Amino acid sequence: MSIFTREQLEVIRLKIYSGESDLISTLTPDMLFAMLSNSHDDGFLIGKESTQKEFVCLLAASGMSSDEISIIFNMNLGVVENIIERKKAHIEKCVKKLERRRTK
Repeated sequence: MSIFTREQLEVIRLKIYSGESDLISTLTPDMLFAMLSNSHDDGFLIGKESTQKEFVCLLAASGMSSDEISIIFNMNLGVVENIIERKKAHIEKCVKKLERRRTK
């Protein structure tokens, strides 16, 4: 059972869809998995591309390998690597934000 309400998850989802660039550094693992478990009718599971990219970036910024991400999301490895390559600058910014947050 999710500790987040559907409304809270919808706010996060809308931010992802609108391309909010600072979102990755604010999501917690609990938020990520709550969103995945509650996105049966939209978002990731129906292939919403912006949502998939945001989750891939989040995990890449956290240090997960493209192989692991590919397995978790059951996505083709080439697709995952392509997202990571295209979003490299964004992921690097997120890594720095995550590191700052971890040291506080």
